[in-house]
Amino acid sequence: MSDLIARLRGEFDSIWVPPDTYLLDAGLSAEGLIAQVRLGLAALLLLFPAVNAVVEASMTGQTRVGGRSATSSETTGGPSSRCSRACST
Repeated sequence: MSDLIARLRGEFDSIWVPPDTYLLDAGLSAEGLIAQVRLGLAALLLLFPAVNAVVEASMTGQTRVGGRSATSSETTGGPSSRCSRACST
């Protein structure tokens, strides 16, 4: 059993080479830059739906809240066209 363990350790030592210190330093310094770039791209991509909602609301006069379309009178508390038709009869 100990012979098997010694042989496995010998195989592992021939495969595993400790990392180079220069490569470790380069990886550590680049990791922060890459994280900042990823964060910036994610923030930029998250702005698209918000800008689209604002542009759509200004062009159509309707906003989408939770997937439901609401007119400006519904959002300000005024009577909606659906209520005025139903309430007038």
